[in-house]
Amino acid sequence: MNPEEFRNFFSSSIMGKEEGPLLSDQIVPGGKLEPSSAISVYQNAYSARFTEALGEKYETVWRVLGDEDFFETAKNFIKENPSYSYNLSDYGEKFPDYLKRNFSEHPVLAEIADFELYVFKIFHLSKNDGTNLQNGLLQGETEDLKVTFHSSVSFLQYSYPIYDLWKTENQEDLPDFLNERKQYLVLGKKGSDLFVSEIEKWEWSFGKNLYEGKSILGSLEICGNPPKGLGSISEFLSGMTRNGLIVQVSS
Repeated sequence: MNPEEFRNFFSSSIMGKEEGPLLSDQIVPGGKLEPSSAISVYQNAYSARFTEALGEKYETVWRVLGDEDFFETAKNFIKENPSYSYNLSDYGEKFPDYLKRNFSEHPVLAEIADFELYVFKIFHLSKNDGTNLQNGLLQGETEDLKVTFHSSVSFLQYSYPIYDLWKTENQEDLPDFLNERKQYLVLGKKGSDLFVSEIEKWEWSFGKNLYEGKSILGSLEICGNPPKGLGSISEFLSGMTRNGLIVQVSS
């Protein structure tokens, strides 16, 4: 077995994709360990390290599933999804899709994981130093302006109160948030901190259209006038500006 073959076979064995006996002939274990036991040490360490990485990124999923189910889910995910990065923090981006496929009867799990992945990515972005934009964005309501949001901004919608689930620290309160209820969120980086705000459906739709490059007038044509009056437009945009989440306004 040449070195390249050994590396590939060793990697597959560690991930449980190949049987150990063929590899055992190539292993010289230390001390009194049998070859199979030496291989098991690597297998267990590999699984434990990536399980830990998933647990750090998806803490709320872990709390909802409980230890036993989370560890079993992580074990199966790791078998199907090897790491291709030297940076362990990159691991697990496919976990929300995995939960969506394998827990279709519990869609809340995939939604929680999706939210936690956004939070993780925002947390690791560089500081948002904000801009010098003035709060009074709309000097003329007929002016067809376009808005550019900070790169950290995302407009998310869920079928469950995911933000409330994520915030609660009391395990006994978790069942209270597992019933369906639409939730609309805007996320971003405010300075060095995570910014999360629950917003109304109209604000979410208006903001998402702006985010996708439509003008204010174009977004209003799609969303209709705000239920609370046109003053809501200025209020929404001013709030986003104060928090450093709008970086440019252009005509």
